[in-house]
Amino acid sequence: MFNKQPLLVPITALSLTLGAQAVYAQYENDVQKAYIAYYGRPADYTGLGYWNEQLASVNGNLSMIIGNFGSSAEYEARYGALDNSQLVDAVYRQLFNRDPEPAGKAFWVAALDSGLFNRQNATLAILLNAQGSDAESVANKVTVASNYTQNLSTECGAYGSINEVASRLAAVDSSSESVTSAQTQLIDYSDSVTPALSFCPTPFPYTDAQKRSVLAAPAVRVNGVISPIGYNAILRSGDTVGSGVFGQLVDENGQVIREEDGSARYSNDNDFSSFIPTGDKLFMVSQFESRPGAMYLSELNQAGNGQISAISTRFIDQSSIHGGWVHCAGSVTPWNTHLGSEEYEPDARLFNFATGTKVTGSGQEDSYYHAMDAYFDGDRTQMNPYFWGHPIEVKVLNENGETTITKHYGMGRMALELAYVMPDQRTTYISDDGTNVGLFMFVADTAGDLSAGSLYAAKLTQTSPDEDANGGNFTVEWIKLGQSNNTEIAALIDAKTTFDQIFTTADPVVDAEGKDTGACPAGFTSVNHGHDATEGDTYHECLQLKPSMEKAAAFLETRRYAAMMGATTELSKEEGITFNAADNKLYVSISDIRYGMENNKKTGKDNTKYDIGGPNQVRVAWNPCGGVYELSVGSEATIGSDYVAKDMSALVVGDPNSGINDDNTCNINGIANPDNLTYIPGYQTLIIGEDTGSGHQNDVIWAYNLDHRTLTRIQTTPYGSETTSPYFYANVGGHGYIMSVIQHPYGESDSDKQVTADEGRAYTGYIGPLPRLDQ
Repeated sequence: MFNKQPLLVPITALSLTLGAQAVYAQYENDVQKAYIAYYGRPADYTGLGYWNEQLASVNGNLSMIIGNFGSSAEYEARYGALDNSQLVDAVYRQLFNRDPEPAGKAFWVAALDSGLFNRQNATLAILLNAQGSDAESVANKVTVASNYTQNLSTECGAYGSINEVASRLAAVDSSSESVTSAQTQLIDYSDSVTPALSFCPTPFPYTDAQKRSVLAAPAVRVNGVISPIGYNAILRSGDTVGSGVFGQLVDENGQVIREEDGSARYSNDNDFSSFIPTGDKLFMVSQFESRPGAMYLSELNQAGNGQISAISTRFIDQSSIHGGWVHCAGSVTPWNTHLGSEEYEPDARLFNFATGTKVTGSGQEDSYYHAMDAYFDGDRTQMNPYFWGHPIEVKVLNENGETTITKHYGMGRMALELAYVMPDQRTTYISDDGTNVGLFMFVADTAGDLSAGSLYAAKLTQTSPDEDANGGNFTVEWIKLGQSNNTEIAALIDAKTTFDQIFTTADPVVDAEGKDTGACPAGFTSVNHGHDATEGDTYHECLQLKPSMEKAAAFLETRRYAAMMGATTELSKEEGITFNAADNKLYVSISDIRYGMENNKKTGKDNTKYDIGGPNQVRVAWNPCGGVYELSVGSEATIGSDYVAKDMSALVVGDPNSGINDDNTCNINGIANPDNLTYIPGYQTLIIGEDTGSGHQNDVIWAYNLDHRTLTRIQTTPYGSETTSPYFYANVGGHGYIMSVIQHPYGESDSDKQVTADEGRAYTGYIGPLPRLDQ
């Protein structure tokens, strides 16, 4: 059983298909052997695929496996405290279910002591040199491990506890009975820990072909029943359906906007799309994250098997609300209307209200803003930055597809990512996307009517230590900014209220070297917030509110006024919002924990730009992979709502320390730059979409089980695209759906990989059809 000449050799390639996805799996047995030798357990689904690909890329050379597995935290936890003699004992027991024979132990201990082998390569070498019944034990363990991993992909089973799985695999020896027993025990164990809702995982995209494709979960398991699913596109940008072209941009007169070559302009920035059942028909309202913004109404056909296709599409006229601006995420209200957004509100301080021209903080004409010129046929005098940055509600009135559109000026103005209405139909949370931003809450005067109410801003008090690497814990206090309605605020805009009519500004106090001290002249309030509106590298402003302009400040300069009132404007890239009514938990994603959220730092390095002049209420460690936060909600009599957030803590954060390469700097088994969120009630499942660049080369949608704290990859998108606005529908015509929009393929990164124009067209579609999930 013992070979005195241990030899590490490349292993013969094998070919295997895992589950419903064709995963490049030449070296499956090699990978399973490594997992068994180093960790004593079967490979997880993602790990198996990843290491298969890595071995294939080096023609099976095991040095890569040895170096990575042998230096891992899991290996150190298992073997790190053992001396060489104890290590040999432990490896033999793990692999062969026995103690080493004296000659074999003497050889390996001497080889380790002399440096002939190190601990890492000796661990695998002992396995590879097994003979006789030891080799049979290894072969049986590989068989059991392979079956267990495959069960994850074909039966949507949960992996479970590493220790529990390892203990069952450890009982496998050279006998066939041990194989049968372990397989039964492992499948029974997986079944016992598999949640009521479980997705068969999507493989991590390794090959160029996979990275160009939309990969989605092939099946879902609901209460033990497995149903086939996949990704289905309803429309792609530029599609002609009936007389409409999906995503085509038009001006205020309904005329098609043209490119310089005369071709019609359409947007590849598809974003939130809502299903709106109306009478016996199903409609979809889709918005586009462009300048000018666009909204489209599509009539849909739902087949008996749940598959959805488009019958017609037409643009929704936004001229009554001065056009749309950068429509990002959205939600469906409890009263079945589409609630859209306008992200990255223009900074009115840098706008010349006389000429209609906007500049950047450095004084250059703002090309981002002036892309909006096309909506007004180049007439800048019609433009006003206060037109944009508000929630937009679209109601489908009847089966004929007639719509109304309302811009809710009375809900405030910010870089509005998303407005999410709570079950009381009054309380609405609003996320603010960008650098040094806030979290806002609107409480409507009347349920089901967002036209009037009170606006609040969150003040966070950190309760976790400074430089908290886990995202931080906070208590939440709400500061009332004001009460108003659409009519009042629209009148202020129509009267061409300017920034200078709302605020007086002053330069910060500087020291002898001309550096900002963080102080302001007497009578001015020092704030640090998400507008780089002053010369120099600073977000610090000194503001003084002009008499009787409180309402204008609260609803037109919401973030600035919130900062003046003591609210927190230090959050970064605040994105999706969703709610778990069973546990009274609100979830908010922070795509990149950085800048104002750090403690006088910028991406981990000393820098005062994002805290100087502000209260520095958030002081956590930089995490470029971001995180999802959980907020407990409850009653607050002074606000008059049962859905007021009381505290905030990080629920799940990305891992920036275990990336695999420059294209995937965040751990591929964790989240990277979470964007929009949706919750599946009754199944404790939070769906997390990503908007990442180098965090993950291909953006992912995850299913996160709140009870088990496990992530399952359920979709990946092509190079350079973004997973925008996943949104769950429990029952549309007897089927469930997870809406999934794939924005600007090849547009955010990897543009050099695009081959055809068609590859760059965005997708609006869904993961499903799922079984109905409201029963």
